[in-house]
Order: sequence, then structure tokens, then C-alpha cells
Amino acid sequence: MFRIRSEWGIAAALILLVLLLRAPSFYVPFENDSGDHAYHGRLILRGEPLYGEHHPDHHMPGVFYTYALAFAVFGESVAAIKGVLLVWIMATVYLIYRLGRRMANRRVGLLAALGAALLFATWELSAFSARTELFVVLPQVGVALLLAGRKRNGGDYGRFLGIGVLAGLAFLFKANYIIAPAGLVAVALLWDLWAERRWQQIVARGATAVLGVVVIVLPVFLYFAAIGLLDRFLLVFQIGEKYLTARQHPTFTGPEHRLLVPLAVLARSNALLLVAAIAGLLFLPLTRRQRTGSENGQLALLAAWFGLAFVETNVSRSYLQHYYVMFIPSVTLLAAWFVDKLARDVGRKWGKRGETAVTAAVLLLVVLVNFLPNFTFYREYGRYVSGQESYEDFLVNGLPDDAGMVALEMADLAAYIQAHSLPDDTIYFWSNFMELYFLADRHAVIDTIWPIAVSVTGEDAHKREKIFTATLIIIDNYTIVGVETMPDWLAAGLAKQYELEGEIDGRLVYRRQT
Repeated sequence: MFRIRSEWGIAAALILLVLLLRAPSFYVPFENDSGDHAYHGRLILRGEPLYGEHHPDHHMPGVFYTYALAFAVFGESVAAIKGVLLVWIMATVYLIYRLGRRMANRRVGLLAALGAALLFATWELSAFSARTELFVVLPQVGVALLLAGRKRNGGDYGRFLGIGVLAGLAFLFKANYIIAPAGLVAVALLWDLWAERRWQQIVARGATAVLGVVVIVLPVFLYFAAIGLLDRFLLVFQIGEKYLTARQHPTFTGPEHRLLVPLAVLARSNALLLVAAIAGLLFLPLTRRQRTGSENGQLALLAAWFGLAFVETNVSRSYLQHYYVMFIPSVTLLAAWFVDKLARDVGRKWGKRGETAVTAAVLLLVVLVNFLPNFTFYREYGRYVSGQESYEDFLVNGLPDDAGMVALEMADLAAYIQAHSLPDDTIYFWSNFMELYFLADRHAVIDTIWPIAVSVTGEDAHKREKIFTATLIIIDNYTIVGVETMPDWLAAGLAKQYELEGEIDGRLVYRRQT
């Protein structure tokens, strides 16, 4: 089935595939989360450290400094971020191939990498954005790959130091995403303890992994302490605790939704991959006697990873689609292992042709299932790049859920703000579309730009008072999850100190009266 023999050839083929699948993402504007990251990244680049005059609520600093670095090197644009992310995902997909090969064989690695490349280019997982989760998968895959290659004898402490560093990197992107790396290390160490009974070595390996986390995380804490912002940085954890309560989904409150919602999103992304992954999960223990203890240990990591993804993505109980990007490695690897097993079973009865036919048929179906929901986007992208329609038409017709229309409306609103305010004027946007701050290139009047943060930071009165010093306050025209569309205190402040200046695409623009 797969005739590429050279590792360089496989790497080149996977890189080309990711490039082809994700090329349209360069033309997709920042949405709310990416716009938030870009706003903070720009201010960092201008000499304003994170957690000072601009605070990202419950978020760790990793993604914001990544944005700032990309802007510094390539300029302040969507293409700068999408280009860095493209290379990031290329590396992720290739490492998934290496992990599949390490855990099973080359075909498992290739099938998993192909599945991952497809899922990294699907709207259902918000994979054309540049959200935090798309950056976190790489260090998690790195942890799994290093664990899969650990030695059975000897300390191998350099490897475990690297594992800790990668786990710490995942933590610095988003705190809850250290759950899977920590869980995988725990599973690997317990497996080795059971198999080898070398508890001193196991403890030393665990301690070395913890040291690796400290090596990458401690300098960050020391940096913010050195510039006098440690207390502000530590607010991340205080706000995060309150955020978990504030953002709980109003409908999906039962414990069963922690399992059903992720599965539903994954099924909508690619049902065939999910079914194959679950089948793989069921068959792993049934076939354990056919493998060596070492092979069983590798695949136990894979099964554990799938379960740990449910834990780390359910922390907030808000069920946002992009959270489930974190399932991509475990789902694709489990699915690939099952397809490989199925093909081998068929091959034993029908020969090499039967084995190849099964593999090719499943792969074709996976591609088809993944392509159909994204067909409109690729079709409209093709029409745009070939000159058959305008960029605006591409956004409106190609992006799902009115995302293109919102992007154009945010651009209109940003243009209005730039034309009717000075660069030093502050604004406040009661909305969920945080990309406005980046597009308008205006500083928010308070440090936390998301409306929900006003009610969870413990500084309600102070923040509300400061909001009414903004030059412009813009009110969106829809209900924000977790907050009111127009709370009484906001309406009262606007009536007292502001005058309605205009309406842009249904959004009200108020100017402060002096």
C-alpha cells in the first residue's frame, strides 16, 4: 500500500499534505480567541508585559508570547501567525507518524499521520483558527514519543528531563493541558514498576520529569517576579477557579455530557475515525496475548491518552469545539492501529491484495468523510484564488456559521473606530468578538477584555467604574454566554455618561461626554 521507503520522503509527503490542506487558513481572519491572542501579542511587542496593563484572565503566557515572537519576526498579520502554526502542525503530524511507527509499525504511523493531517484541517474542530489548543498538541505528542522510546534498563534521565520540559511547555500554554503529559508519565512509570520492580529507578525517573517541568516553568515565574508582576500573574489561577463556575454550560449539566459531548464533536469531525478508534480501544485488551510486554506497555499509553483527553478537556465544562483538538493524536493512532489489525486479519485469509484493498478502502472513506463537511470552504477558496469571486464573497460563502459575515462586520466596526478616535483613545467592547481590539488597534480601557472577566475577577466595582472612562463603548447585538446582553449597571452608566453616536452593523457605538 505505502511505497515510500525513505524517512525523508515520508516527511516531505506529510509536510506537503499539511500545506495543501491548511493553505486556505492564511485567508481566514482572526476570530475571537485568536484576536484576543493577537491583541495581547501586539502589546507585548510594544513593551507592555503580559499581566500588567493587559491581563488574559485565566490564561497562561505561552500562546501570547508565541504571537509576539511571530509578529516580531514576520510582522503583525494573520499570515505571520498562520505561517508559524503551519510549521508547528507539520511537525506535529510528522511526530504522530513517528509515534505510530514506534508503538506499532510504519503503516500505523502513516495512517495516523494522514488522519491527523485531515483533522487539523476541519471546521468542526476550529482547526483553521490559531487557538491555543493547536499549539499544545505538539509538546504532548513529544512527551508520548519520548515515553514510547524509553529504555527498560538504566536511568535514561536525560529523556525524562526532556519529558518534563515538554510537559512544562504544555502547562505554559494552558495549565490544564499538563494533565495528559502527567498522566502518561504516571502510567508509564507504574507499568515499568510492575514489569521491572526497580522502584528506586522509577522514583528517580519521576523526580527527573518533575525537575524538567521546574526547569521550564520556574524561569517564567521568576521573570514576572523580577518585573513586579508575580501577584498579577498568579491571578490566572484565582480567575481560572471562578471561571470554571461562570462558564459551566447552562444545558449540558449532567456528568454523562463529559463523555457524550466530546464524542459528538469528534463524530461530527470524522465519524469513521472515531468508530475505528473506539474499536481499537476495545480490541487492544483482547489481543494483548499476541504482543510482547513492551508492546502492550506502548499501547497502554495510547489507551490512557484517549481517556486523559476527556479529563483535561472537561475541566471548564463549557464544551467548546476547539478543545477537542486535543483528541487528535490518540484518536488517529487508535484508529490506525485498528485499521492495521483489520487489514492484517483480512490479509491472512485473502492475501496481500485483500490487505491492501481494505487499507485503501478505509483510507478513501476517511478522506471522503472528512472532506464533505469542508467541501464548501474549499470550493469557495478555489473560486477566490482563481479570481472567480471576491475575498468578501469567499468569507461569506465559504466560512460556516456566519463567521465570514462577522469578520467583515468587525472590519467595518474597526475602520469606524479608527476614523472616529485617536490612537491613544481607549475603548471597551461588550461582546465576544475580541478581534476588534486588534483590528481597531486601540487599547482596552481595562486590563481584562472579555466581558465575563468583569464578574469573576473579584474586582467588579473597580472594573465597572473604570469602563466608564473609555472614549468609546460598543455594545454588541447578541447574548454572550455567561453574561447578560446589557446588564443594568452597564445601561445605567451609558445613560449617565455617554451618548449614542451611531450604529454599525447592528452594534451600538457610545461616546463619552466630557
